[in-house]
This record gives sequence, structure tokens and C-alpha cells, in this order.
Amino acid sequence: MTQISNSPISSQSSDPKIEESHKTLTGIIYLLHLLAFATSGITLVIAIATNYVKRNEVKGTWLESHFDWQIKTALIALSVGILGGVTIQVGIGYFFLVGAMLWLMYRIVFGWFRLYENNPVREKDF
Repeated sequence: MTQISNSPISSQSSDPKIEESHKTLTGIIYLLHLLAFATSGITLVIAIATNYVKRNEVKGTWLESHFDWQIKTALIALSVGILGGVTIQVGIGYFFLVGAMLWLMYRIVFGWFRLYENNPVREKDF
């Protein structure tokens, strides 16, 4: 795959098939994030586990930033979701849950667009 040259992270994968496979996996993980809305977060846990298991395979490539982005996204969304669930009885939990859902949706869509543009995700893009 080609990559935009102004990207700060280089692709160290010499085999285009392996890079494409890792890109596909990254897309599947974004899909798992999206499916979390229908599975009460179960697929988010699967996404985090997959990210951690496969993280070394993308180390040093432009996809590493997506894995970091996905891990951070999932952990924060789960944390805020749990906080929302705990505080729902006092009324403020809804604000946490809606905020977590909106934030999660933004991060999924933004990351997915960057992925299919063959660009890394930078934290300043939040």
C-alpha cells in the first residue's frame, strides 16, 4: 500500500501482503468497536485483547498508531461507561453514557477514515 509521504511514521513492513493483512485486522478491530453499541461492550473487550495480542506485529509501522488509538479509545469508553452505569441511579449516569457513546463514535469514524487513507492517527487529532 502506498502511504502519504508527510506521515511521521514509516512503514517498515517489506511484504505488502503482510501490511494489507494488518490493515484488514485493524479495520476489523474498528468494526468490533462499532459493534460494542449492540453488544453492551463485549466486543470492545475482544478488540482490546486483540490489540494487545497483535501489537508487536505492527510495531514500527504506521498501523502502530491505530493500535494505540484503539486501545486508548476502548479503555476510556469502557471506564466512562462503567462510571455511567454506576451513577445512573443518581441521574448523572446518562450524561456519562451519552458522552462516552458520542466520543467512541467519533474516535471510531475518525480512525477508520485515517486507516483507509493509509495514514497514522495522531493524538493531536482528537
